[in-house]
Amino acid sequence: MKISDKELKKIEKSARNISTLKGFDYYVVLYTSKTIIPLCKGTEILELGPADGLMTKLLSERFKSITAVDASESLLRKARKYVGDNNVKFIESLFEKYSPEKKFDTIILSHVLEHVIYPVNLLKQVKIWLKKRGRIIICVPNALSLHRQIGGNMGLLKNIYALNEKDRAIGHYRIYDMKRLIKGVKKAGLKILNSGGILLKPLSNNQLLDFGEDYFDALYKLGKKYPEICSEIYVVVS
Repeated sequence: MKISDKELKKIEKSARNISTLKGFDYYVVLYTSKTIIPLCKGTEILELGPADGLMTKLLSERFKSITAVDASESLLRKARKYVGDNNVKFIESLFEKYSPEKKFDTIILSHVLEHVIYPVNLLKQVKIWLKKRGRIIICVPNALSLHRQIGGNMGLLKNIYALNEKDRAIGHYRIYDMKRLIKGVKKAGLKILNSGGILLKPLSNNQLLDFGEDYFDALYKLGKKYPEICSEIYVVVS
């Protein structure tokens, strides 16, 4: 997979618009972590795309060894500052060019597949890095999210799979639904172990921030009942 210098520049440009330590994205990563961490197994964890380190920090509090890989130097710098490196090894690399020295018990791709040009090829590559009884946890934004469906019906989106302004600003190539995600996973030769949704999202980011944490807790609990219309969807594969 050849990645051009233009693509590298795009990654760094998109990184300027990514922050998981504030705003609505803080809650997305917080509740994604709350869902993903109990699904991890073993002690050796690989996180692809740590952004500025919120999930990485939460993982480091639970597991012996975390390896975090990202192509953005600016995001890794923020993550190192936020997390520290007691049991976390940060590596600056394109996922496609990363060559690990060991295999992992759990590999996490949270908000990664929508950012890469060849997601199936990446999954085939990641599969090689997994220990025999390991698992890969994949999380992506959901095209069928309640808020996207509302936006589509209001004419704010051409259709629920269309990229909006924020999608383009943070470097998205596509929006998944569960059917599309599972199709890509199976095409990569991976087996589905579990799947679900994370965090119901009925309003826009800014509107939701007017409410307190109790409201987000309620949306998280409701999301478990209605996974197909959650803001995020995930699969656990091997």
